[in-house]
Amino acid sequence: MNNYSLKIKLLSEPMAHYICIFTTDKRFYKYISSIFLSYIVDIENCKEFYTIRIVFDHTSHMKGNANENARNLRGGIFLNLEKNERTYYCTSSSNDMFKAVFREIRDYFDELIRSCRVICLHAACVSNSHNAICIVGDKFSGKTTLMLRMLSEGYDFVSNDKIYVFLTKDKLHVFSLPISAGIRNGSFKFQPELLEHINNNQYSEHVEYSSEGRIHLSPYFLCDYFKVNFNNFAPLEYIYFLKSNYMPSTVIDAMNTNDLMGFERNVLFCNDHAIINKCIMGNKIIFCRDSGQVINELKRSFPIKDS
Repeated sequence: MNNYSLKIKLLSEPMAHYICIFTTDKRFYKYISSIFLSYIVDIENCKEFYTIRIVFDHTSHMKGNANENARNLRGGIFLNLEKNERTYYCTSSSNDMFKAVFREIRDYFDELIRSCRVICLHAACVSNSHNAICIVGDKFSGKTTLMLRMLSEGYDFVSNDKIYVFLTKDKLHVFSLPISAGIRNGSFKFQPELLEHINNNQYSEHVEYSSEGRIHLSPYFLCDYFKVNFNNFAPLEYIYFLKSNYMPSTVIDAMNTNDLMGFERNVLFCNDHAIINKCIMGNKIIFCRDSGQVINELKRSFPIKDS
């Protein structure tokens, strides 16, 4: 039986985490490799690797291998924990099971990242091949619609949901995990061709429909459609905040409590307030009245760069 493996890198030095994933299922190896393609590294000498093993087997054999600490996870997945090694036992090798295991692995990566000095923003994010900008805003302020507009302009995709911001060498950087973009019907009014493309590929593994009426598109689907790259790591240039109660202002005023509260509502996790302070004091946060103002500002000061 063949063993397949890939090595993943999260964040960057000096806080980088390295994970080695092992499986004997060739189909799953191809599936997980395609999702984490931009995270794969070729490295042999590393102080510490976290190990993940995925076993697709019959339930009877799986129970014989699972120790007394095994946890029953979602959809027929059992998890064994031993120090820095995790083994996922799966009751089948269906496409739905592949997706469930991927989500478990991604949740584990989220735990590893949150153990570092980071803040996690609820934000959309794109890059111009070199630097990134985040789009934060009140609910229904148009973050996703603006993100799609920027992809259509040629900016690279970083995330449409969660962004990790961290300091390295005294400079702010962003990092993302592969999370599907949940798009409401209203956003398709500005991208009718995208909706038509989705309808022609509705059975793709990269398209999912939620009970909330959203269509979830994988990073691969978005990048393939807009002919852009998936850039999961980049220096942070600016954070644009779409305000529903916009008042003319260039950058955040540290004394404006309402502005601070509006921004902090979009901070999902924080274990390093120095990052927030650097965003504020470094004039990284710019408030805008609508997406049109952001687009005009980006074309002027944040042009697309050649790779």
